Amino acid sequence: VPTSTRVLWNTARNLYVYSWFVWRFLPVAELYGYAALENALRQKCAQEDSFPNTQKKKPIYNLGMLLKHALSEGWINVEALSTYKRMQEARARSVDRALLVLGDKESAEAGFAALNPEIFRKRLEGLSFVRNEIAHGSSPLSPTVHSSLVQCHDLIQHLFPSQPYI
Repeated sequence: VPTSTRVLWNTARNLYVYSWFVWRFLPVAELYGYAALENALRQKCAQEDSFPNTQKKKPIYNLGMLLKHALSEGWINVEALSTYKRMQEARARSVDRALLVLGDKESAEAGFAALNPEIFRKRLEGLSFVRNEIAHGSSPLSPTVHSSLVQCHDLIQHLFPSQPYI
């Protein structure tokens, strides 16, 4: 993983750890997690010499564009992401618990939307909206900072699989 990405990631991680003492560090930690992801995507584009096509004279590549490009280039395999696998496992456990109560598999599955790779791709493409909410100060303190950071870490590791962990 490139050094600039590791520096941003370590900042996010340290802010998250110190948020135990200063809870206002949570949105900053999450923002740095997304900054590390965006930096990793830019680094991957530069490494592969492949950037999203834009109609502008001076292209501006934002997180959303970079994520869509990475998905279309096949740099990110949704089904191989640990976050995707964990969500699939969590859904399966929930269906199993509902099956114990309801006794009918069809009824148990009806209460939990299926998570297919295409839906998860759309969710990844929407990460830029979450990041923008945090960056522009219009988002309240989120209880999902940990899962956001785990997802950013997972994506960064997926972009650079043969290189050392961050």
